[in-house]
Amino acid sequence: MANDANIIDKRSQPGQSIINRDRFKKRYDETIKKAIEDSFKKGNITDTKGDGLDIPVKGTNEPRPRHAPGGINKRVFPGNKKGDDGFTKGDKIARPSGGGGGGNQAGLGDDTEDDFIFHIDQQEFLDYVFADLELPNLIKRHLAKDANMKQRVNAGISTAGPPPRLSIPRTYQQAFPRQRVFKRKEKLLLLASLKEELKKLMEEPEEKRDTDRIAELEKKIAALSRKLKAIPFFDPSTDLRYHTSKFEPAPVAQAVMFCLMDVSGSMSENLKDLAKRFFYLLYLFMHRNYERVQVVFVSHTTEAMEVDGEEFFNGRRSGGTLVSSALDLMQKIVKERYNPAEWNIYVAQASDGDNWGEDLGNCQKALNNILPMVQYFAFIQTLELGYKENTPLWSMYKTIYDMNQFPGIFEMKTVRSRSDIFPVFRELFKKKGVIQ
Repeated sequence: MANDANIIDKRSQPGQSIINRDRFKKRYDETIKKAIEDSFKKGNITDTKGDGLDIPVKGTNEPRPRHAPGGINKRVFPGNKKGDDGFTKGDKIARPSGGGGGGNQAGLGDDTEDDFIFHIDQQEFLDYVFADLELPNLIKRHLAKDANMKQRVNAGISTAGPPPRLSIPRTYQQAFPRQRVFKRKEKLLLLASLKEELKKLMEEPEEKRDTDRIAELEKKIAALSRKLKAIPFFDPSTDLRYHTSKFEPAPVAQAVMFCLMDVSGSMSENLKDLAKRFFYLLYLFMHRNYERVQVVFVSHTTEAMEVDGEEFFNGRRSGGTLVSSALDLMQKIVKERYNPAEWNIYVAQASDGDNWGEDLGNCQKALNNILPMVQYFAFIQTLELGYKENTPLWSMYKTIYDMNQFPGIFEMKTVRSRSDIFPVFRELFKKKGVIQ
């Protein structure tokens, strides 16, 4: 009896659908981006801790060619009424008894297709969020202290090496002097001339051939060929040259981001929430896209304190407002730990713009000292809906901004609601030349 059994391997194959998945993501790229933007507008940025995002996509059918509509079509649409105000006189198609698609009753209408829920994981989610973003002006580099950070550099020419690293020009350069000494080129030309003469003699009729000359030519050709064979064009033992390389410590770009947040009493819980959401997005971006990066958290009332991430995002500190305290503390930390000649220094400051009036002069002086040594300074003003933008701190910063002494280094934006955070963040850190 023939064995007609079919064996189906249902074992999990790692990455077996990666190609199809990438193709699907590419086709629905704009839909996915729109869903991510909507998630920032509606929900909590910190809701994306590890579960990724479910995105409804209408239909999953592969694109396929089909006939275009044409000709004469007669249709009856669900919901048409009977009688003079309904079907055209003479229609023979009865209205379905199952309803017009509304309510909870079963119907007999056309088949439809439910939304397909497409899930992107946390890594894919962050890939979309931070696409086309970068830290501006990341140019300062220095030799890494980490011994594992190495780079391959050219170390000159060697007499030994693998075939792929053979240096043709240098090998020819080694061979040329020997060719000149032994007059290889002249011998090659002479050999060619003798062979040409012998060829012409051999083409003459046999009774007219100069047999003595032919014998002489054959003897000279044989002797010359032996000499040339003894003088190879390339001598593997002396001519071959190879590119060689070595590993050296690699210069790397180090960056530090100072996150300065006003936690004074004038910052309502809603405004603090907006600032924290912006900083959380910034924190993810820094650690997602840059390996050698440090983040310094500073919160301030009338006194500034360097805090850890837990205290920065979850602390309940409050009090008066003295913005210059945060700027002064940042300068102190830079002087102690981050040499501006070696570090790319970035600052993101969030405040509601309120400040003690006599402190504005101190803030202006501090900011004028900070801007020349940083790569980028972003000021984010958090305001309630309906409040005017020209707060005391904003107006003072705007004076410095309008002087345009630091183009591309100093930027100012206002955030009034959760829906503003993502577009403002992308505008602040978009790559140069990328259209938003």
